[in-house]
Amino acid sequence: MTGNPGRPIGYPKTGGAKKGSVHTSSKAVKDAIREVFFDDLGGKKYLRKIAKKDEALFVSLLARLIPAEIRTEINVNHTSLDLGAAMIENQKNLDRLNTTPTPALFTNAQVIEHAPVTANGTDDV
Repeated sequence: MTGNPGRPIGYPKTGGAKKGSVHTSSKAVKDAIREVFFDDLGGKKYLRKIAKKDEALFVSLLARLIPAEIRTEINVNHTSLDLGAAMIENQKNLDRLNTTPTPALFTNAQVIEHAPVTANGTDDV
């Protein structure tokens, strides 16, 4: 045998089962189990009987069903955004932050009289 078996690198996969597809034999078995459960065993009544008689079995069955029953729904609401207006508004905010504030006028400031004192205790500077 010469060369590499299979498809060449870079070529897409072809054939085979599609992702998420259900095998017909698996579907038939599941349908048969559902039919026996609901028609022959009594459905909910049978589960209640198992829950009372064998709690461990019931909890293990429940644990297998919970992940299969979880469904999520995501709703995303898009709002339009005017990028130009947002940039202008942010630039105004930056300008306001970067400007030096004007000093407040001290009209009611109290004047304190003070004469400098040197190290030797005299007023000679």
